[in-house]
Amino acid sequence: MVLLVALGGGFILFLSFSFLITNELRISLAALDSLRAYYAAEAGLEDTLLRLQPTYVVPPASYSLQVGSSSVVVSVGPVVGGTRVIIADGNSLGRIRRVSVNATTVTTNASFFYGAQVGEGGIKLGNGSQVLGNVFSNGDIIGNGAGTSNIGGTAIASGTHKIEDIAVGTDAYASDLIDCDITGTAFYVATKVNCPAGSTQVLSQPVSFIPLPISNQQITDWQNEAAAGGTLNGYNLGNNQTASIGPKKINGDMTLGNNTILTLTGTVWVTGTINFGNSVTIKLDSGYTTLSGILMVDGPVSTGNTAVLQGTGQVGSYLMLLDTASGSAISLGNSAAGAIFYAGNGKISVGNGLTLKEITAYEIDIANNASITYESGLANVSFSSGPGGRWTAATWQEIQ
Repeated sequence: MVLLVALGGGFILFLSFSFLITNELRISLAALDSLRAYYAAEAGLEDTLLRLQPTYVVPPASYSLQVGSSSVVVSVGPVVGGTRVIIADGNSLGRIRRVSVNATTVTTNASFFYGAQVGEGGIKLGNGSQVLGNVFSNGDIIGNGAGTSNIGGTAIASGTHKIEDIAVGTDAYASDLIDCDITGTAFYVATKVNCPAGSTQVLSQPVSFIPLPISNQQITDWQNEAAAGGTLNGYNLGNNQTASIGPKKINGDMTLGNNTILTLTGTVWVTGTINFGNSVTIKLDSGYTTLSGILMVDGPVSTGNTAVLQGTGQVGSYLMLLDTASGSAISLGNSAAGAIFYAGNGKISVGNGLTLKEITAYEIDIANNASITYESGLANVSFSSGPGGRWTAATWQEIQ
């Protein structure tokens, strides 16, 4: 009898231990499946971020992957303000883990504090031309008479350079002020000749040199960014055609026929020149949203009389035409508009009657009746690699 009781008690104890072991094993397997689901979700996010890079095919809005014995469904959100939300649902035997990432395009900020910023080559303004904003020059600022050329804001010529034959709406700073009409204060170092002003102040030393806002290293980085999207030997868009391109490096020239529309989906670098037909439009893809983009060229460019270069149409979005050529770099016709123009090594010539937002160059020549109207948003422009460019994870978190 005692033996039977002992055996019965042992059997019950055995069943209890078996239940505990089985339960612990079930819990361990569930935890393992949950961990597998999590790693599957992370693998899905990493796969999507890889596919978003310029050398890969952009993923669809939703797709699935097999990760070992687990699976993952990835949802890729639209671009909003240079950001897109990616959500991955990992599944391992019914255990679900959801992880999300906020991916952003790679951006670089550049500040344009002046309607026109000029290097040592200086700036010349023709009859009726004006800059409705400030001008900073590391060379001379020369107008065509105080009654015909006008700078609406402050005019500054650094070093031993002069301001001559121009009206200035606020203050003027230079070594020499000659034949000017200055509404505010005339600040000078050496001479002030036939230059009425609201007040006058002699400077003990000239204004210091200020470098142009984009460094050579930054230009190299943008070139590498374009090359990461692949290389084409020349590019031709025929008359009345529409196309999208970027990021891309183009060895040789880009030729755009009459009535063409070219949409940039990433940074584009042309090692030759750009040949413009009539009524050409170059614009940023809507995926840039409020961000700005870059079209770089190494050779001299003439936009013709009917070119339009523009951002996305949203506030704060600009297209910058950046030319690395020396000598005559960018020649703007009578109706090119809607962009930032930059030629750090060369000269920008602005056509008659043209209205621009901002130009920066080693030398600037503004023709008759042309106008530059500075926009305050240019003080902090965010240049993006574009929806077809590089993406990076800004935040990464589990949400379920």
